[in-house]
Amino acid sequence: MQSVITPSESIDSSTLELRLKCNSEGKTIIAHQYQTHPLKISRPFRLDRDRDCRAYLYLRNNSPGLFAQDRLNISLNLKQNTQTYLTEQSATKVHPMTSGATAEVNYQWNIEEGAMVEFVSEPLILYRDSALKQKTQIELHPTASLFWSDIVLPGRLARGEFYQFCFYHNCLEVYSDRGELWLKEQTYLKGNNNKFGNSKLFASLPVLGTAIAIMPDVELSLLEQAINNLNQDSFNKLITATSVLPHNKGILIKVLASQVQTIKSYYSCVIDTIRKLNHQPLLPTIPK
Repeated sequence: MQSVITPSESIDSSTLELRLKCNSEGKTIIAHQYQTHPLKISRPFRLDRDRDCRAYLYLRNNSPGLFAQDRLNISLNLKQNTQTYLTEQSATKVHPMTSGATAEVNYQWNIEEGAMVEFVSEPLILYRDSALKQKTQIELHPTASLFWSDIVLPGRLARGEFYQFCFYHNCLEVYSDRGELWLKEQTYLKGNNNKFGNSKLFASLPVLGTAIAIMPDVELSLLEQAINNLNQDSFNKLITATSVLPHNKGILIKVLASQVQTIKSYYSCVIDTIRKLNHQPLLPTIPK
C-alpha cells in the first residue's frame, strides 16, 4: 500500500515523524524523529523488569487541545523486531468551534517484520460545538503484533456536558504490507440531537472504547477465548463485545463504561493477557 499524508500548509498543521529500530544489543531506539510544535515524543524509557529491549514512549501535545482548523499528522515506522509501548501524556480536548469548522488528526503507521507495538491512548474529550475528523491507517507485516486502542468521551461529563458536540468521524484502516485490506471501520458519532444519546444504555455507560488485538503467533480462538474470559465482574459498570476481524487476522473489541479509569484498567488486563500468551513481561506501572 502506498499512502502518504501530506501536511497542510496552514500554520495550524503539526507533524511528528518517528522511526524506531533495534540497536546491536536488541534494544528498540529512536533512529529518526522530526517534530513541529506542539507535537513531541519523549525519550525511550526501559520499564520492563529484567528486560530492557522494549521502548516505552510518551506522545505529547503541548497545546491546550484541538481547535478549529488544527491538523495533526503523526507518522510511525517500526523496523524489524522492535518492541514498543506508546501512550499519550494527557487527554486530548477538542474545543468549541464555529459552525462548519473542524479539526483533523491523521495517523500513518508502518509495522515491519516481527515488530510488536502497543498503543494505549488517553481519552479524547469532545467539548460542546466541537467537530473532529480522525483517520488511522496501519500497515502491518503478517508476522507483526499489534494492540491499538482509543477512548472517547462525548463531552465534559463532570460538568453535565453530554452529546453537545457537533460530530466525531473516525476512519480506521488496517492493511497488510502488500496492500490487502484487513479491516476498515467507519465511526460517525453525532452529538447534538443524537436520539441514542439519552438512551438508558448510553446515559449510564457514556464512555466509549475500541481496541484491536493482532497476534500472528497465537491461535486466534485461544486469543479470543483469553480476552472473553477476563473477569468483567471486577470492573465497575463495564460492557464489552468482541468479534473476529475479516480474514481471521485478529480481534476487535468494543467497550462501554461509566468511567474512563474502568476502560483503562480493562485495557491493561487485555495487554497482560496478550503478553502472557506471547511469553512477555507483564505490563509495568506507567508513570503519568
